[in-house]
Amino acid sequence: MGFAGDAARGLRAFTSVLIVACPCALALAAPFTLGTAQRLLARRQVFLKDGHSLERMAAVDCVVFDKTGTLTSPRETEVAFESTTPLSVAERYLVASLAAHSIHPHSVNILRWLGVEASPNGVEGFREVPGYGIEGKIGGALIRLGSAAWLGEGGIRVPVTPENCGVCLAIDRQFRGSFRVTHPLHPDAEGLLNRLNRQLRTILLSGDNERERERLAPLFGHATDVHFNQEPVQKLEFVRDLQASGREY
Repeated sequence: MGFAGDAARGLRAFTSVLIVACPCALALAAPFTLGTAQRLLARRQVFLKDGHSLERMAAVDCVVFDKTGTLTSPRETEVAFESTTPLSVAERYLVASLAAHSIHPHSVNILRWLGVEASPNGVEGFREVPGYGIEGKIGGALIRLGSAAWLGEGGIRVPVTPENCGVCLAIDRQFRGSFRVTHPLHPDAEGLLNRLNRQLRTILLSGDNERERERLAPLFGHATDVHFNQEPVQKLEFVRDLQASGREY
């Protein structure tokens, strides 16, 4: 049995009948397709806020990245404490008790590096300021762990420049040293950025300091699209400015 006639006309007729006769089938096709796509992405650890985000992907012309936990791998993190004197066992317990209260990657890695079992129950007045750091009292001692600028705002003299300082530690308002936390790049990060740079604009917004510029800037299309020392509010404003300029991100 063969086919004869105008194939294109026949396809249009078939599609027209399908649309008129089967609206329910078409109505179910879209959510089924979106659900399947989201499920396949989830297997690759890519989680979308909603199906609308998936529909907008075709129009995206700009991708904005965070650094910690996004381009860098949370595993195999290196931590070093920089100070004139090492931390005592008692100081390790104080810092560990504070860090145990936070789920920030820096806190988690510092806690692991300290290597002591500290209960967070003894922390009084714990406070976490997004983009800045954490503080609390343990046994009457005030512990503050965060950025150099944040410690400085609290009246603590930090004898290092913000560009050369990692996660700073102060005990009873005295600068004690800083933790240098180094995250290795995710194995697929460089290849992914190289592919994206061929078609899209890629931007980095990182809350960390400039120490990472030399390593990360070459991975992006333009050096001017690499920004450090970005507070959460600044990141939000940056994205809103992109939206206002007509960018799809």
